[in-house]
Amino acid sequence: MLYEQFEDIQPIVKHYESMKHWLTYMRTKYLVDFIVTKDKYGDWCVPPEAKELIYSRDSSRNTDGKLIATAYYYKILSLMQRFAEMLKKTEDVREFAALNLKIKDAFNAKFFDEKSQRYNNNSVTANLLPLYFGMVPDSSSEEVFGNIVEKITRNRIVTFPQALLVHNG
Repeated sequence: MLYEQFEDIQPIVKHYESMKHWLTYMRTKYLVDFIVTKDKYGDWCVPPEAKELIYSRDSSRNTDGKLIATAYYYKILSLMQRFAEMLKKTEDVREFAALNLKIKDAFNAKFFDEKSQRYNNNSVTANLLPLYFGMVPDSSSEEVFGNIVEKITRNRIVTFPQALLVHNG
């Protein structure tokens, strides 16, 4: 983000209204019960355990596009709330905050399983996005993180070529 790198607020000032317009468009066209229904994401290509699994259609490996789209919409709203604060647009700050709260509640009601403390199908992406974006209930953060670690280590999602494991001393 230019602002974080250079503390230059001008791109935010220049593009604020068009970003707000896009959020409004998405909200009016694709937000149903505070869940974003339009998705086009590439989580179908998760790091495979084997080369044959690259294009897997296994539902346990694919993250629901609505989960991804809603999590990112929440994150973008959070950014817009921050931008509105910077620009002293108090009405927008209130509007974005209220909408984000409703989205967070709907997101957790739809995708979070309190019993297992995991999101949707327990894919790494399904758990990672809400954790990183601050959508996980505070009391569940450690358990959701634990599910990510378990998924990675148990299913060996992250693999290393054998040559990297050999110590050349």
